[in-house]
Parts: sequence; C-alpha cells; structure tokens
Amino acid sequence: MARSDPHPFIIATPLAQPDATARRNARSYAMRGKNRGKRRKDPFKQPRVGSWINGECDTEYRQGLQIQSQEEARSYRIPARMGSASALVPFAGEIEPSQLPNVFKFFDALEQTLYVNQSFVGVDSSPQKHIWFSYLCESQTCVHTQLFVALAYFHSMNGGDGDVGPVATMHMTKALHFLQQDLARMDRATTEATISAVISLCMVAVVVGDTKAAESHIRGFFQLVTMRGGLRSFGTHKSIQIKCCRLDLGYAIHTCTKPLFFADGEISWKSHLFKGTALSRNTAMHLLCGKTNPDPRLVNVWLDLYEFSKAVNIATQTGRTVEFELFQDTMISIQYRLLHLDYLDDKAQELLRIVMLEYATKIYPPLFSHFSTAPRRYPSLRGCLQYYLTTVEQPSNEQSKALLWLITTLKLLFLDDELKGAQLSQILQTLNLSSWDEVLAILKGFLWIDVLHKKQAKALFDKYWP
Repeated sequence: MARSDPHPFIIATPLAQPDATARRNARSYAMRGKNRGKRRKDPFKQPRVGSWINGECDTEYRQGLQIQSQEEARSYRIPARMGSASALVPFAGEIEPSQLPNVFKFFDALEQTLYVNQSFVGVDSSPQKHIWFSYLCESQTCVHTQLFVALAYFHSMNGGDGDVGPVATMHMTKALHFLQQDLARMDRATTEATISAVISLCMVAVVVGDTKAAESHIRGFFQLVTMRGGLRSFGTHKSIQIKCCRLDLGYAIHTCTKPLFFADGEISWKSHLFKGTALSRNTAMHLLCGKTNPDPRLVNVWLDLYEFSKAVNIATQTGRTVEFELFQDTMISIQYRLLHLDYLDDKAQELLRIVMLEYATKIYPPLFSHFSTAPRRYPSLRGCLQYYLTTVEQPSNEQSKALLWLITTLKLLFLDDELKGAQLSQILQTLNLSSWDEVLAILKGFLWIDVLHKKQAKALFDKYWP
C-alpha cells in the first residue's frame, strides 16, 4: 500500500512539464528549514562561562555534569510528604514523624534567606538542590545534626532564649558523638555528608554567638576539605561546593578576616564575565582614583559587576531572569577576589573595594549578614571616606558624575550619616541637573540595578534635592 507523504519527492522529466501543484510542492520542499531568520542566542538560558571555582575553561566539568544529571535526579528525589510515607524512607537514624516536617521547613526557610533576590535570578532546577536528603539516608551524623539545627532555628525564630530545650540538646549530643566516630575513620572523615554536618554545626555556633566553637568548626571544616583534595575534589557536586564557599565567605565577612579558600595564590584575577580585548579607562575606578592608576585586579572585578548589573537590568526589562548557576559562580568569584585584596596604603582604592564588596553582598547576601551591620563589617570605611572626601581635587565633569554615583551608592549601602545632603546638592548643582531622570541616566552608567536601587535612590534625592 502506498504511504502518504506530506512532502513527496518530485520527479519531472524533460518531456513532462510539472503542473502548478508539483511546482508548489517542489518550492516548499526546497525551502524547508529556510527563511526562518537568525536565531538569537539566549544569554540567560545557559552560562556563557565555565566554573570559576573549578578553574576550568574546558568541557570536562560540563561533560561530567551531563553524564551524572539523570542519575542524580533519581538519587536526590524527595518522597511526597503525605501520610506515613516517611516510615518507608531508609534514614540512617531514627526520625520521629513529628520532627521531619521541621527539617523540610528549615531548608525552605534557609533557601529564602540565602536567595533574597529571586525576582531576577532563575530557579535552581539542579537535581543536587535536594542532595541534603540523601545525606539523611547515609549518615547518622547528618540526621541528628539537621534535627538539632532545625529545632534550634525555630526555637530562635519563636523568641526562645539560649536554652534550646532537651530534645534539641539530645540531638546535638548524638550529632557530636557520631561526628567523632566519622572523623576517626578515613573512609568517612572527608565524605560530603560529614562535611555537610560540620558546615551546619559551624552555622549554628555563629548564630548563637559561640565564637570559640565557630572558629574551631571552621578550621576543622577547612582541614577536612583540604584532606579531601580541595574544593575541586567535589567535581560535579556543585551543591556542596557552593555551601563550602558560602560558609567560608560568610564567616570571613562576619569576622572581618580573610577567607580560607583561594589563599594559596591559586586564584584567578582575570575578569570572569567581561571578554573585551582591552580594559576601559573610563570606569569609575579610573575617574575616582585620579592620577593613580588603579589595580588591574580591582578593575576586573568592577567590569564583572558592571556586566552582571547590565545583564540583570536587561533581564528584568524583558521579563526574564539570570541563569542560577551563572549568578552563583559570578558572585562567589567577585566576593573572593575582593576579600583577598586590600589597599591600606591607598584610601581611594580601599574605599572602592569596600563599596564593591557591599554592593555584591546586597545582590548575594553572605551567611550571617543579618547579624551585623555594614559599617561594622568594614572598620576601615569611615577613615577611607573621610580622607577621600577631604583630599579630592576639583573634579572634571566626568569625575563629578562618578562622584555622584559614589556618594549615592554609599548612602544606599551604608546609610552613612556623615554623608550630608549638602554634598549631594553641591554635585547636582555642579552638573546642572534639574530632574530625577537626568540623575538616573548618570547613575545607570556605573554599577546600578534598577530593581534594587531605583526606588530607594528616588526617595533619597527627593529628600536632598537642592
């Protein structure tokens, strides 16, 4: 039986002129796949760069991630939360049915705290998002650690005092007991489950203000990761890798110290996003540093922040979001580089380093950031600011624009009372600006994200307009 084909193969001999239908089918067949225009690449759908943490520009990391993706999706799947289904899950330790919902609620609350800017960041669709659940099935240490952390967290949120109660204390005691057993075994000491438990214990120690225990945990955590082979030893397990970095960065910012990772010189100072052939000499870095040439490493961070801010503005204007993995990798790269730099002998560059770091932390809040104010995190800020404002020479028109951005950003990030409204008024008069739209056009030429800064800045200028 002849098979019907919507696109028949046309044969025409010199003796038979094809009819109109045959010619139309021939043209249709010849033009298949054409006249569709150029496909525009989606810059937000896939990362444009490799992993900064793994330091790879080749395809090994991506290939490994693709190979494991389907397998991980099955491994990390969380069972439905209904009835007594939890009784069918092979947890490594006994979990009371009434306690398990607290663990789920805790991780939901933690995600909302860590990713506050979900309006412009894509959803984490990685199967590794729920990897913590698999740890509960393989490690008694993780079981009791997560139960203790969840109970302590909700006790604190409900206004409880320092005593977390007998049940939470019991789980903490068991967690430390099993942790000691894990650390005594080489096959368990450096597993992801053990390291994840130590991360949780360190977080709790910082939150409750036990600085001695927190320091002990953070040092032990770093030794475990080092014994394992460093951050790159986690390979395609990006979730635990990110947790390690966030703990390290959060503790460093909270305690005004240097991060432990990337302190051995194996850090890339190249721009992570900017792929231009030459550095621009018209950034705020050059304008605000005056006659001094800014450090290229700091300029590269500025360029990454500028590219990222521009991408966010475009994404929000078009109803899209920035890819989740690219967002995390870029922000971690920026925060590590800024924390490993310091310019105690150059007040202008130190001031800009602090401003960029706080700008980045508002986009990607580190752990424990809500337990300290911005001025407390940067003890050198006031000295740098006072010195800079008293020594700045008569600025050019372009330098005045950069100064307008700097003072506005300082007010937004730090709410510094020392920055009087008279300084803003003077710059507005110098630039002969008479409307908010003119001011906004200048601010958007520097580091600026509309969805984060526009509303607050508008209120600021309404207050101090000359």
